[in-house]
Amino acid sequence: MTKTMISKLNNDYAIVIPKALIDKYNFHEEDVLYISDNPQGDLYISKNTRKGFKGLCEEFFGCPIDEAPRLTDTEIDWGEPVGEEVW
Repeated sequence: MTKTMISKLNNDYAIVIPKALIDKYNFHEEDVLYISDNPQGDLYISKNTRKGFKGLCEEFFGCPIDEAPRLTDTEIDWGEPVGEEVW
């Protein structure tokens, strides 16, 4: 458990998250965080885990999207028909 405090920030309030937790959970400046609670009064903070198209492509290819293989204008040889494909 980590102790922190709520601070006034203009017309809003801010929760200070210690650097150790920022590093542990891989939070970055301007990350979108979600705060939820339960009936017992516990608060939960979670990071937006939606990867989007770019993130999914990077996960699929295993490299940054700008380094992923690209299709070119050249014809691709798919091999001989194997089943009942219509060519």
